[in-house]
Amino acid sequence: MAALVCLAASLIGFLFKGNTRKRILLLLVPAAFGLCYYKLTAERLLYPTEALEDETLTVRAEVEDYPQYTDNSVILHLSLREKDLPESSTYVASYDFDVPELCPGDIVEAELRFKSARMEYGEYYDYNLSKGLTANATLAGDVRIIERSDGEIQYLPESIALRLSEIILSIYPDDTAPFMLSMIVGDKSELRDDVELNTAMSVSGIAHIIAVSGMHVAFLVGFLQLVFGNRRALACFCITLVWLFVLVAGAPPSAVRAGIMQTLLLLAPIFGRENDALTSLGFALALILLINPFACGSVGLQLSFGAMAGIVSFAQPLYNTLKDKLAKLGRIGDYAAGTVSSSLAVSVFTVPLVAVHFGYVSLYSVLTNVLTLWVVSFVFISGIVICAVALISLPVARLAASLASYGVRYITGIAKLVLRLPYSALYVENKAVLVWLCTLYLAFALCFVLRKRPKLRILLPLCFASLVLLIAGTVYVGSRDEGTVAALDVGSGQCIVFTRGSSTVAVDCGSSSTLTNAGAELAQYLSARGRTHIDCLVLTHLDSDHVNGLHKLLCLMDVDRIILPEAAKYGDSAKAYRSVRALARQYGTEIYCSGRAETICEGEIDLYFYKPYRGSGSNNRGLLLTVSLDGYDTLITGDAGQTVEKMLVRDNNLSGTDLLVVGHHGSDYSCSPELLYEANPADAIISIGYNSYGHPSYRVLTLLELRGVEIHRTDLDGRVVIKAS
Repeated sequence: MAALVCLAASLIGFLFKGNTRKRILLLLVPAAFGLCYYKLTAERLLYPTEALEDETLTVRAEVEDYPQYTDNSVILHLSLREKDLPESSTYVASYDFDVPELCPGDIVEAELRFKSARMEYGEYYDYNLSKGLTANATLAGDVRIIERSDGEIQYLPESIALRLSEIILSIYPDDTAPFMLSMIVGDKSELRDDVELNTAMSVSGIAHIIAVSGMHVAFLVGFLQLVFGNRRALACFCITLVWLFVLVAGAPPSAVRAGIMQTLLLLAPIFGRENDALTSLGFALALILLINPFACGSVGLQLSFGAMAGIVSFAQPLYNTLKDKLAKLGRIGDYAAGTVSSSLAVSVFTVPLVAVHFGYVSLYSVLTNVLTLWVVSFVFISGIVICAVALISLPVARLAASLASYGVRYITGIAKLVLRLPYSALYVENKAVLVWLCTLYLAFALCFVLRKRPKLRILLPLCFASLVLLIAGTVYVGSRDEGTVAALDVGSGQCIVFTRGSSTVAVDCGSSSTLTNAGAELAQYLSARGRTHIDCLVLTHLDSDHVNGLHKLLCLMDVDRIILPEAAKYGDSAKAYRSVRALARQYGTEIYCSGRAETICEGEIDLYFYKPYRGSGSNNRGLLLTVSLDGYDTLITGDAGQTVEKMLVRDNNLSGTDLLVVGHHGSDYSCSPELLYEANPADAIISIGYNSYGHPSYRVLTLLELRGVEIHRTDLDGRVVIKAS
């Protein structure tokens, strides 16, 4: 239907003449074609495999890449080779079955249970689809090799990537090898394990350094021309090496875009044609979408093309303006002018995209780029040269890698330093941030429309002053909070936040069966309200769905104290306790273990901890508490079972409870009638998301309804916010 609308609208173009007609037709006719092509590709590749959802089939397939090993699974990329099914690239996860040593090109037979390629944990998820993986499945049986690969040339890049990965891991120190793997091979699996670095690179605005993109391709071409000279005869050689690098890095859309544009740039002089950046950019996008129309959903593609469009449109005018002002500084001024102008130009279109996809704006991104980009080219080129040296002499390569690692440490050190700066990320959940951004864009757009050069001496101070007012206003409004309870939407986990005045307390910080990280969600919620630290974080127990967001949270926000159950030191929670203790020490957070009935005051928020009870499993040995906001009481029982709840009722007066956080996500084993009768809350929150356990249970929901309790569910209502006043 959208394609037909575009096609019909294009007829309006015939009402005009000249360039106006051309622009209308060039915009709407290709849009109609693209939408039709998208639909036809989905009909051919996506819908037939989605129709198999929840079915288990034994299929023949070709291995497309080497298996990827994670902590609890093995990931396979297969191409289906069944007569009745399209040749779909398939993402296969194996959790329970061993996978033999596989090489790209091997023909295998496997029992697969198919899932939707567009859904993950009940949420729309287009990451794999944007990479061309149009089928999703889990391994339901063993993999049997039918035919071994005979070393097809088409899988040469995968073999080179594997060899490069082995070299990098063997010659670089442990703290810099993941960074180099991501930069040279495009493998971020090792880097994702470093939560602090991954967070720092994103928030500081230099994540593009570790995502293979046009910058890396430009560095490679510049190095090749420096070594071999800028001769036309070597253009084909450079093009070959560029595409080999793009394919070895996994051919992400950003690198493919850069490869196409560099190819056109190198070929233009040979054919006596002028290279036009915008034409090259449009051609690259058309070619990528022709190969895989689902790539339009790739955040990397959108950011890459947005960045390049900004550079092409605005970098040169900004550079000319800044160069004149910094001329007295010589080469340093040229570098600063070039870096600042390119960073600002990139931001024109990428800032809105980052705000939409990730929910924040990196406040110090320009500064971070100025401080780090000068060393990035050295780190990247030296990494490629050192890998080549390793083929001749490993000791020499290790020595060179140890020296080059100082450049990596400088980059990561700057990113981590920026991460700790106040308001390093401005979250657009704060509507004032959104208004501020729109105002800035409007001001610069008016300068452009009026054909006047931006008056930087006026605009920049105004931008800074408005930002200070924005932050000050947000902090002031937050400090006027008279008492709020919020249950964040973290999937099948729990994260409850209490705020009053300048005091902040959180209970639990974990999530499962969701694409959301509870720590990131908590930091976003508080930062958008001008809060920069948490007075106290209570972890009722140390199950993953209550604690796995802790590392991310500590990266993004200061936490003064963590309160744990005393019983967490022993038994099946001991390993998790040691991990929490190590994180607390790393970030300078106090650890306190509660093992008795006591009252703890955190500013304007009171915490009443009940006597812990002994029971089987960590759920029944967790913390039970009431959080009071000037008389508004919230009862939290963690994942305790009905037996513990009955003992709690027997030993304590819970009649003043206003809000109940339903235990164990509404499990049938929690929320006893005795507890509900004694507490008699007006409201109840069930923190729950996509799950296979049947939570919340019908019994619990019925019991709450019969008692006249107003039910708030995070899976249906999203974030639940209740004013205590």
